[in-house]
Amino acid sequence: MRPVEGQEHLWYCAKHGMYGQLVDKQAADDAERGADRELPNGVTGVVVGTGDERQGGELLYVREA
Repeated sequence: MRPVEGQEHLWYCAKHGMYGQLVDKQAADDAERGADRELPNGVTGVVVGTGDERQGGELLYVREA
């Protein structure tokens, strides 16, 4: 994953068409797999899961819709 230019705490993997967004623990807990989510760069995707804790938050993975 590479950082999305102009966005903090947002990364993109071109190979998999997936974003990783650093969110707080509560937002990660509330995110439902399969739910639509709009990212800070205006892209809408589908939540596919959560990942490791990083920088005081948790990674939320979103695949492009």
